[in-house]
Amino acid sequence: MILWNVIIVCSFLIIVLIIFFFSLYKKENINYYIAGSGLSWPYIGISIIAANISTEHFIGMSGSGYENGMAIASHEWTAAIALIIISLYILPKFMSAGIKTLPEYLEYRFNHWVRLTVAILMLIFIIFIQFASIIYGGALAMKIIFDVDLFLGMFVLSLLSLLFTSWARLSTIAQTNVVFVATFILGGSWITLKGIHYIGGIEKFVAYSDDKLKSLLPIDNDFMPWTSALLGGLWVAQFFYFGFNQFITQYLLSGKSLSDAQKGILLAASLKLFVPFIVIIPGIIAFEITQIKPHDNDLVYPMLIDFLAKFHFEIKGIVFCILLSAAISSLNSMSIAAANIFINDIYIRFFRNITEKDKSTVKKYVIVIIVFISSIWAPFIAKFHDSFEYMQKFAGMISPGITAVYILGLYNRKTTSLSALLILGINPILYLGTINFYPSISFYNVIGINFLILIVISWLLSILFPEKNPKTVHEKYEIKFERNLLVVIWSIFLTTMIFFLYTLFE
Repeated sequence: MILWNVIIVCSFLIIVLIIFFFSLYKKENINYYIAGSGLSWPYIGISIIAANISTEHFIGMSGSGYENGMAIASHEWTAAIALIIISLYILPKFMSAGIKTLPEYLEYRFNHWVRLTVAILMLIFIIFIQFASIIYGGALAMKIIFDVDLFLGMFVLSLLSLLFTSWARLSTIAQTNVVFVATFILGGSWITLKGIHYIGGIEKFVAYSDDKLKSLLPIDNDFMPWTSALLGGLWVAQFFYFGFNQFITQYLLSGKSLSDAQKGILLAASLKLFVPFIVIIPGIIAFEITQIKPHDNDLVYPMLIDFLAKFHFEIKGIVFCILLSAAISSLNSMSIAAANIFINDIYIRFFRNITEKDKSTVKKYVIVIIVFISSIWAPFIAKFHDSFEYMQKFAGMISPGITAVYILGLYNRKTTSLSALLILGINPILYLGTINFYPSISFYNVIGINFLILIVISWLLSILFPEKNPKTVHEKYEIKFERNLLVVIWSIFLTTMIFFLYTLFE
């Protein structure tokens, strides 16, 4: 039994390492995440999913699905719609500006202070929210399922991330992402199907699920009422995460063309529709199998694996590969994104004559520091109900402000640099004040309300203190804005499918 699990894990690692080193030593010279640097659309789409889906999905979202059912699927389905909108209306503006990082756009549109502020906020978001929650979630799962010491698990994940990202190029990360995504999609699907099988099939699964298969919750729900999912703050979170977040958008900016980048986004959106079936359904299955609520939602997925391991001794080896794939693929993207933000948006401002060799050296140091700080912070997440809740709630301190700044910067020439800086500073104060004084309001609704307040504040400031000479972002690259027929048809099809899914799980 143990031997088969060891064989599965070793085979997986050998395949990953072969692809990694083969790609690493190919004679390619592709710059890090620069517009037009050459990624084709399948690699873009797969890499977006690789960066997005991580241990907080399999551990945190499964636990949230145990408690709230398919309502959590709105995270994935509204993300697909956001990705469609981003591909058609936001990405072309970023690609035409020829930016290397998203904060760079803000200097062209506002000034270097806005760029620096957003760069620092994004580093905080990556290190203390995203990176730390993935390390903690993955290590916790290893502790429960495989009896690996929590700190040893965090060390292993951190070390593997360092090994992958310290020397990797864009093409290397993109190609290994294919293996990672295939592993957690196929492995996750197998676990879902086996779980349904032991319940007694689809019909019994639906019969036993009761109200767990409803995609929209009542308006008085304190977690995610339908107003949040369809009209409120969840949309702000989606546009922040997929449109204005470096470790996702770095792949979009690397497309060979606008058409390639758009098709890559739509591939990612298509896969997002499928994600709830491998991360939320297992949580509902665990609810049906046990009917016993654990003291921590992060224990739900491991609880299901322990049950299935009674019938499939090889399942723990498969789960180890799934968790490793989900964690490392996201950590890779976050490490490189944070390093690029630090180098291009902060470091170069003080050391303008830096060479490419110097950048490579600084990048390695930055990644080591990021991993070290995140690992120290990660145990703090244990104080929260689950890692998914931790990530969502803390992201609310910066996501409405950053989203407002980019949207206003893109579509309102009257927005001033002063108003951009002020709403970035007001955001965390406003958010913390709202959730403390009005704890009964869903934090998704809080995000939506805060976003609207920040937009109004910016509008008033622009009237009271108008910019005498508003800046216009000049196009560095000529991007053809014609709608590709395949992109249009694909977008319509995806929108129809999302409507169908909400109807199916009403």
